[in-house]
Amino acid sequence: MHQLSIENMEDQVERLIKDAQNLIEDRDLSEIIICPYHGRERGDYFNISESEIEGRVKASIFEGYYVDLIPTLTQLIVCVWEYPGPKPEEEYVKNLIDIPSFVEDLEGE
Repeated sequence: MHQLSIENMEDQVERLIKDAQNLIEDRDLSEIIICPYHGRERGDYFNISESEIEGRVKASIFEGYYVDLIPTLTQLIVCVWEYPGPKPEEEYVKNLIDIPSFVEDLEGE
C-alpha cells in the first residue's frame, strides 16, 4: 500500500469526489459500482448509491489503496486496487474482468 500524508489523502478524496459529482451530473447513470482488484484478480464488485461514494472513496484511500473513476455510458465504476498489483486498465475494469497474466505490472498511478 502506498504512503500519503493526511493532507494529500484529503486532497485526493476531494478531487475524486468532485470528479464523481461532475460525471454523475453529466451522464444518465444506471448504476455506480465499486470494483476492487487484488493483484490481477477482480474481487466481488457491487452497486452503491450516489450518497455512498464519498465514504467508500475516503475509506479506500485512507486504508492505503489506489482509487480511480472509470465512467462508461451508463455506469460509474469506482476502481480500487492495491500496490504492488498492476493498475487495472480501463478495458478490464469496464468489462469487470481479471487482469491477464501477460500484462506487465505498472506503478500504482
